[in-house]
Amino acid sequence: MLFFYKVFLHIYYFFIYFFAIKNAKAHKWIEGRKNIKSRIAELGIKNCIWFHASSLGEFEQISYLIETIRKNYPDEKLLVSFFSPSGYEVRKNFKYADHVMYLPFDFESDVRLFIETIQPKLVFWVRYEFWLNMLSILKIKEIPIILLNGVFRSKTSMLYQPYLKKCLACFTEIGVINQNSKLNLEKLGFASTVIEDTRYGRMQQIVQTPFEDDVIQHFANYEKVVICGSIWPNDDRIIGDKIISSSHIQWILVPHEVHLSRVQELQDQFPGAQRYSQYDFSKRTNILIIDTIGILSRLYRYADVAYVGGGFDKVVHSLIEPMAYSLPIIIGKNIEKSEEAKEYVRLNFVIQVFSSYEFNNALDSFLYKNQAEARLNKREYFMDRIHSMDTILQIVAKYSALR
Repeated sequence: MLFFYKVFLHIYYFFIYFFAIKNAKAHKWIEGRKNIKSRIAELGIKNCIWFHASSLGEFEQISYLIETIRKNYPDEKLLVSFFSPSGYEVRKNFKYADHVMYLPFDFESDVRLFIETIQPKLVFWVRYEFWLNMLSILKIKEIPIILLNGVFRSKTSMLYQPYLKKCLACFTEIGVINQNSKLNLEKLGFASTVIEDTRYGRMQQIVQTPFEDDVIQHFANYEKVVICGSIWPNDDRIIGDKIISSSHIQWILVPHEVHLSRVQELQDQFPGAQRYSQYDFSKRTNILIIDTIGILSRLYRYADVAYVGGGFDKVVHSLIEPMAYSLPIIIGKNIEKSEEAKEYVRLNFVIQVFSSYEFNNALDSFLYKNQAEARLNKREYFMDRIHSMDTILQIVAKYSALR
């Protein structure tokens, strides 16, 4: 297996290097790892607690955890690494970390130098993206590795299973988000602990933090507000007719990818819309396109209903953010890869739609029927799941005391 893994790594790197010629994201990936050995040698951080997140979505699951550890352990050195530019470029100045960097690619010599340089006392790995050389060397050096927010499904490719098992065997403790993942992991021969998804605690902090925005408050100062978050072009086709025909509703559209071509695409479909960054307070509009990143989780507090996108592409996006505000939520059809979506459908916390006609009916139902009891049930469910931080801090205390 090790021989084939080494071949895979070189092929993987070659393809990224090739795509970097024209692809900006791949170019940043390559640039972030140039002269990696000299960069590692110059790292001024040692004996640290290290957090690794694949990209921005995974990082947001632990940002509040890092902030909490910083406050509880002010003398500890904290390192954050990213695999993807989508995380590093946005959070490279994260103030609660002593250092933020790209994860060295999993070539054994680079990985060994990195680990021997930073000498981490404890490692937190978020959700997935398992790199065998990195994990194996950490295990050999007896450095505790904790997996957080693990998700394991009932079906795992037979080709992937041997590799997955080798990686999982390197973890000191495995935290999974629910009982289903725990049972699926047991079938692979590994024990785990159910630790509620850290995003619940993070979102509770966001809900409790005051947020004021002159643009949003001016725009939302009407009767009904619907936020369509993390939407893709396929979502536009489902929700578009309702947006155009419902001038009495204030629509806030948040594209999943906030780049100029995507924002322009929405502007072309909804000509009367304003952009957040160019908002004109003197103009009356009922459609606002958010063309900046990082505020969606706070915007939901202004909504009466949320539509969460992605369900007409690969998978619906995170539902924990609108759940934090106990909102009525509408989602699309593709939920198989989202544990929270499947759970929320089972509990009737969301309405799943398969067409624009069903979207129209679901929205009208949410807007014009009393939601008080449903919102109370959602709030109770949410509050039962915000205590993962206490469990993780106990883990930090345990392993910090040993080293």
